[in-house]
Amino acid sequence: MKKVKQIILSLVVMSLISCAGPYTIKDSGKTINLGMYDPFQVELHGNASTGYKWEITAYDSTVIEQIGNVSYKADDDKIGSGGLYTWSFKTIGAGESDLLFVYKRPWEESSADDKTFSLRVVSGTMGRILSE
Repeated sequence: MKKVKQIILSLVVMSLISCAGPYTIKDSGKTINLGMYDPFQVELHGNASTGYKWEITAYDSTVIEQIGNVSYKADDDKIGSGGLYTWSFKTIGAGESDLLFVYKRPWEESSADDKTFSLRVVSGTMGRILSE
């Protein structure tokens, strides 16, 4: 019975660790290691009143799934103020995927000056092993 309790406690701790985040601009370029079906969030600051917005440009949909639509919370009630965009995801398959975002005006071509965010997601058994 003691062994069963230890196993259950270990599983609970591992599931809490895997729900780390939210990942922010400070985490750009990092690799995260997750198990299967682990949720995670990305939060990026932006200002829609300038015409700029964060767009997801790439990820492997066999490894990562976006949950719902992006949400936006304004920093304050002032006209023209910025806010926080939040995306929710979960891992759905074993493997690796680069999750890429770009902050730009939708009607403009991409350029080297565009602000970007990237996160490498390792999912599945390998993700669990690497995170320990």
